[in-house]
Amino acid sequence: MRQCGTHDTSTAALEGPNYRLDELIIEDQKCLVGLDKPIDEVKSLLLSDDDKDHSIMIVGGMGGIRKTTLVVSICRDLEVQEFYKDCIHFVTVSQSPDMKSLFSTIWKEVVGGEVPLFQSVEDALKQVKGRLIGMPPRQRLLVLDDVWYKAHLESLSFEVEGFKTIITTRQASLVQTRQSLTYKLDFLNEKDAESLFFHHTFRQCSIPAWVEDTQVVKEVVSECGGLPLALKVIGASLSTPSGEMSPAAEDKFQALPPAWRR
Repeated sequence: MRQCGTHDTSTAALEGPNYRLDELIIEDQKCLVGLDKPIDEVKSLLLSDDDKDHSIMIVGGMGGIRKTTLVVSICRDLEVQEFYKDCIHFVTVSQSPDMKSLFSTIWKEVVGGEVPLFQSVEDALKQVKGRLIGMPPRQRLLVLDDVWYKAHLESLSFEVEGFKTIITTRQASLVQTRQSLTYKLDFLNEKDAESLFFHHTFRQCSIPAWVEDTQVVKEVVSECGGLPLALKVIGASLSTPSGEMSPAAEDKFQALPPAWRR
């Protein structure tokens, strides 16, 4: 994992559980439909000179709602990169993390230099916090992606001058303190859901003229319930390499799990 720096947004594939931020995939801008407002709102909170009291921002929402896409897009934003310089760090926590390994990653990327031997998670927390407090004050941003449990969050929260943390989690109520703000990412509205689905199915922003049964298309979009991951996966599964809907699209729709056809 490396600091964000000034890398281009066209990146290589993901590598390992702790992604290098410069290797995180940014989707085609057309796939970011519906995220413009959330990106602007979260960005304004991060860059606000008036908000000195909140060092932690929680980005909450169910799986597949594009929490990671949101925060990576923010880290890629030129204004955010200019504000934090080379001090943007990204760590994926996951459901069952090796906490000492996570602390080693944070040490390498934030503190720098040789990583000390941590005797325990408590020792790692003490050593990392001690070094962070002793570092020259400057604006730093740490993203903790996919945090599942409060205990992990408590171990990885650093209240240091100039240090802000963004946490993505399915549990929006994971932490509620005076130092935290919560931003809940919602489902897409009908218009944005259709645009995202059409992009993955037809490679364009509307239903092509050659589609005879537009109703089945709209029905599939409706059954996805505004969940971006469902719209992307199902849309792609109904498409052909040329961007035309498969002749078996309706059969595929009927074969979807009942949860998608409720």
